[in-house]
Amino acid sequence: MTPSRIEVHGAGWATTARAGAAVTGQRLDYPAPDGLAGLWNQAALFGRPIKNYGRFNLPSRLVCAACAMALRDAGVPADGTRRDVALLGTTPDGCLDSSLAYFRDYVAGGRTLARANLFLYTLPSSPLGEVAVHFGLEGPLLYLGLPAPRLAALLRTAEGMLQAGECRAALVIEQSGAEAVAFWLGAREPQPGRVLGTVGEVATALGAAQAAAEAIGWLQKTAENTAR
Repeated sequence: MTPSRIEVHGAGWATTARAGAAVTGQRLDYPAPDGLAGLWNQAALFGRPIKNYGRFNLPSRLVCAACAMALRDAGVPADGTRRDVALLGTTPDGCLDSSLAYFRDYVAGGRTLARANLFLYTLPSSPLGEVAVHFGLEGPLLYLGLPAPRLAALLRTAEGMLQAGECRAALVIEQSGAEAVAFWLGAREPQPGRVLGTVGEVATALGAAQAAAEAIGWLQKTAENTAR
């Protein structure tokens, strides 16, 4: 039986300085001096060390941090248990910065060799792949290049996948610049706890958000209101 009501059970956000969650209002300031780059062994966020975190590009680190907060916000253990969860992601610029870094490295090497770890991130879906590997997510993976407002459209796409029974839950992610946001979607629970709202309600609220930074502002206000 397909679910009739899809809700947003958790939402997380991440910048280069801190991460947060919307339903529980949790906040995490990254430890000095390495900040986001030094988070690979922070069990408080990722549950356990992320393999090869040191090679990640900035979008992958941001996306992993935002997804970790979304899972915590939804009460989902980040223990690597295999789960049928879809990953849907979007960005305004694809992987432009990572592609430029790869070709700069190629030119600097005399046009003979560029590092494989840089090539990996010339695919815009690579950050989603890192999330899938670390958190044990085995559902469909979809990257979409969308016009703004991207996030509202992506939330509704994930809702359709859940309604069609293509996955049991979904993570919807937008990364832009030095920010990322993630939303955990699922069917209404028999005894629902606090939720951010239905997909329709959240998508409508985010309809004017042109980038992840604007979505973070809305999530922060939502967390403040929830805490009152």
